[in-house]
Amino acid sequence: KIKSLVTVLSNGKKNRFSDIILMSESRSDMVAAFLAILELAKTKHVVLSGQGDNVEIELIKVPEGELDFD
Repeated sequence: KIKSLVTVLSNGKKNRFSDIILMSESRSDMVAAFLAILELAKTKHVVLSGQGDNVEIELIKVPEGELDFD
């Protein structure tokens, strides 16, 4: 899920948290997306900003090969 999330976030613009969650096909997919966002934030690969329903997620430029979550 992290790899697919990074693909979505790599468009170069900020993405709303709610939009990413709404792209999920099931409840378990929503949970996986949420956990993936938490992991990317913990490892400082994304920046979270805003509050309430206005949380935005921005992917930080990471050197090639550094996003290895296999």
